[in-house]
Amino acid sequence: MSSQGQILKFGAVVLENMPNLSDDKVQWLIENPKQLQRCLKGALSFPPHSGAVEVSDSFSVCVDYGLSLDQMIQAGHYDRIFPHVSACLLGGPPQPWGEGKGKVEKDAALFFFGFTSPPLFWDDIVAEMDRRGFAPARIEDLLAFGAGVHFQDLKRFPTVIALGSPDYYGNAPYLEKNAGDQQRTLRVGKWSGGWNSANHFLAVKIRKES
Repeated sequence: MSSQGQILKFGAVVLENMPNLSDDKVQWLIENPKQLQRCLKGALSFPPHSGAVEVSDSFSVCVDYGLSLDQMIQAGHYDRIFPHVSACLLGGPPQPWGEGKGKVEKDAALFFFGFTSPPLFWDDIVAEMDRRGFAPARIEDLLAFGAGVHFQDLKRFPTVIALGSPDYYGNAPYLEKNAGDQQRTLRVGKWSGGWNSANHFLAVKIRKES
């Protein structure tokens, strides 16, 4: 959901770029808001993702909820850690820290949307994950992935993002492995403007309530 500040900025940009309309057309739209809604939906629709979606084979990540966030980060032995990672615990869907006591095994997969598509948006990525029975990974899932063997072995396109833990500023945590010096970095980045399709997105299998 867009913040009030975003909506105000968006409204200002729309007003700046609105085509010249006659007074009678403006009045007609005021009196017919559903017609205005249809016009806006048509003008603001984004083209669907056109490339093939690659999903890795499912693998297991083990989240130890007995650890603090700092301990989870330390377990990854990262070469560089950017600040504000802890803020990513404050956003995302309501989910208390320690959803299960002790260690919890989760089925996970990496989603890759190819290089040919336009920038990817959060809701499109999450919809594709949901269609396949997955949900975007949270910070604890990403850190468990980073501390395990999967991230160590990842050589191709080594940027892995957890969209399930955005902070209040629209940043999401991700892991990055430099192709040259193989340095491993934990950082946060902006996703509200659309992600580059070259990235991998970590997802966890949705649990079915019994």
